[in-house]
Amino acid sequence: MLSKLLITLLVMVVAVIYLRYRRRAANHSAASGRQSEQASGSTKVTAFLGQAEQMTQKQASRKNRLTILFWIVMTTILVSAMAWTLWSWREQQQELTILLHDSGSASPVVYRVRRKDLHDDFFITTDGVRVVVSQSERMEVIGL
Repeated sequence: MLSKLLITLLVMVVAVIYLRYRRRAANHSAASGRQSEQASGSTKVTAFLGQAEQMTQKQASRKNRLTILFWIVMTTILVSAMAWTLWSWREQQQELTILLHDSGSASPVVYRVRRKDLHDDFFITTDGVRVVVSQSERMEVIGL
């Protein structure tokens, strides 16, 4: 479980680094574009570049909205994954009572087991004892 969480965090860190790199590259290319605008003296070219700058401002505002949406979605995914992991971990830590009925004895043997340690033909008690259930025994689980 912890490895899944660490892999998720690693992917998120790589995505953040990639997005920052792209933003720096876009800012660098925009700065070089402004320098070329100052070099040209034609009014048609400056008018065209002014329209292009307005378009890039619109694109920048759209990009900011998409970035915010991206972070909201990523935060929602991360929080829901953490909540699901916590819920499943707590469920696996739940203690169950197992009554093991043997055909030769009248009273069952009682064991305390965590849910994660309960298997089809054996279980491991909270004390660390591995109990194998034979074919002639009947296992009754209380607390499921």
